[in-house]
Amino acid sequence: MQIRKCLSIGTLTPPLGTLMFTTCAITGTKVKDFVKESWPFLVVMVVAALIIAFIPGISMWLPANMS
Repeated sequence: MQIRKCLSIGTLTPPLGTLMFTTCAITGTKVKDFVKESWPFLVVMVVAALIIAFIPGISMWLPANMS
């Protein structure tokens, strides 16, 4: 779960930003506009990744209760 969260953050942010550049190319928007509009979502994703990383009980709750 943590790896997927960090990978999604990495694909949306420069300099790698493959999803960012693909989305901008398909929709015809400028990268500057995309980055400006996506900051609130990136902040939430980073906070969620930090919570999952530093409070392992949150991410391990469901697997622990499935058995």
